[in-house]
Amino acid sequence: MELSTCLQAVVSQQLLKKRGGGRAVACEVMVVNPAIRNLIQEGKTPQMVSAMLSGASIGSVTMDNCLIKMVKDRVIESKTAYEAAHDQDYIKKMVHKWYIFDKTLFLRCKNITISPIRQSRK
Repeated sequence: MELSTCLQAVVSQQLLKKRGGGRAVACEVMVVNPAIRNLIQEGKTPQMVSAMLSGASIGSVTMDNCLIKMVKDRVIESKTAYEAAHDQDYIKKMVHKWYIFDKTLFLRCKNITISPIRQSRK
């Protein structure tokens, strides 16, 4: 029996340093679908990442996307994500993009002033 026909999923994990101490687990999950089976049979393993991205709706998650989420959720530092990444340029770009958005949103929220409601007298 071939591996591609009996494989259901593959999970890969990394134990990373958390912000403020301790450890957190980052997981990559590849749920095997017909596209993944074909790639395994044809030996085209480098193309599996794109198949995993298109399989996100069935539960596949790349390690890099997990790392980005952990940075956004403030579980790990961006440097830790960068060091653990498969594609460091992608991590740098996505974390930077998110950081700019988050900082802009924070600054916008910080500058909001709430004025008291004035009642008109008639």
